Amino acid sequence: MKITQRLLAGAERLSVAGGYIASAALLVMTVGVSLDVLARFFFGAGTKAATELSGYLLVAIVFFGLAYTDKTKGHVEIHFFTARLPAAMQRGLRFFNSFVFLAYTVVLAYFGWRTVWDSYTFNSTSRTGLDVLIWPYQLFIPVGLALATLLVAARLLAEITGHGSPDPDQAGDAS
Repeated sequence: MKITQRLLAGAERLSVAGGYIASAALLVMTVGVSLDVLARFFFGAGTKAATELSGYLLVAIVFFGLAYTDKTKGHVEIHFFTARLPAAMQRGLRFFNSFVFLAYTVVLAYFGWRTVWDSYTFNSTSRTGLDVLIWPYQLFIPVGLALATLLVAARLLAEITGHGSPDPDQAGDAS
């Protein structure tokens, strides 16, 4: 197996792991919100913690699920125009889109990391009564984006070296 194929397979496995983390965060958020609803129903009062922690878990769901969604080709695509293009042009368009997505994830991960670092440096906490340190939750953003960056970069590298395709349908299944 070529190094680029191994890199792509590893990136896909990490993407699947990110998908599992996002799923676990969704489960925890669902249980937390359900318990809060039950507490409101039976006791007449819920907690502020459920609302705040749900927001943090939503960030984990979105950013850890990003690479997995890309791996499984779950992002929104509009085919009515591109399906009419020649195969080589479709391939070039997928390559271009992957490159733009890569640039976008790199830039967002950079600024996400700077935000985490600032929050860590200044020991920033939430502005609620919980007073929770926020940098661990902000870390979901650059880590999730790093997973997406690794997947897209590995796919592009495999395509450039002739060992793969930027099309997730043609990429190997590492799950």
